[in-house]
Amino acid sequence: MLSAEEDCFINCPFCLESIAVRIDRTGGQNQFLTYDCEVCCRPITLQVEINDDGNINIMTEKES
Repeated sequence: MLSAEEDCFINCPFCLESIAVRIDRTGGQNQFLTYDCEVCCRPITLQVEINDDGNINIMTEKES
């Protein structure tokens, strides 16, 4: 059984550092989230897609 939340790693589009983000699997198959990078503190927009197999795909963009 999959956990309701999962830590995933992304690369910050500003500083390129790898950071962990927590994804809520109960938030739907398509989610748009904003996180602040833990390293450079700049805002990142995440587009999260959870497919039918439970795999999480994350696309990142610089928040303007």
